[in-house]
Amino acid sequence: MELEPSIKKRSFSAGRLKSCEIQLVNEALSRIHFTIFFNFDLRQWLILDGGVYPDTKEYQPSSNGLWINGNRLRAGNPEPITPSDKICLGLPKTRIIVGQNRHDTINSFAWEQPGWPEFSAKPTPRIEDAAIQEQLQQLATPTPVGVASDFLDWIQARAESPAEVLWKLFVVLLVGAVVLLIFK
Repeated sequence: MELEPSIKKRSFSAGRLKSCEIQLVNEALSRIHFTIFFNFDLRQWLILDGGVYPDTKEYQPSSNGLWINGNRLRAGNPEPITPSDKICLGLPKTRIIVGQNRHDTINSFAWEQPGWPEFSAKPTPRIEDAAIQEQLQQLATPTPVGVASDFLDWIQARAESPAEVLWKLFVVLLVGAVVLLIFK
C-alpha cells in the first residue's frame, strides 16, 4: 500500500454514485458504500462505512454494512486498513483484499466465500470524531482546482486498452469544445 498519498488525492469514495472514484454497479450496494482516506495526523489510511454525500454534506452509513477482516465497522468510526485486509461489502457479499498498490487492490474484487459474517441491524449514522467529520466534509466538497487536477491525472494515467485511448481523446475534444463555447 502506498503509505503517503499525493497531496492531490487523499480520499476515495466507492459506491453507485457517478462522482465516486470507485464505481460499484450493484443495486445492493449504497450510493457511497465506503470512503477510504489518509489521516495525516495518524499517518495511515482509514476506511469509513458510508461517506459524506456531496449534495447534502451529511454523513450516511451504507445500507448493508461493511466488514474488515470479518468484523463489522460501526457507523461513523473509521478504522485503519493495511495490505492484506479483507473488506466485505454488504449484499451480495462482495469482498476486496487490500493490496500493496491500487492495481493489486482493484484486481482483488471477488464474491464472498462461505464463512463470512452474516448481516445484522443497520447502524446509526453518526461520526463521533468532530475533526474527522469536518475533514470528510471538506474532502466531499469539489473545488475547481481539485476537479481540474483529477481530470489531468485521469488524462495522464496510462490507458489499458485502445478503446480507453479513444475515450480519453473524445473526452479531451469534448471538454475543449465546451471551453471554447464558454469563453467565446
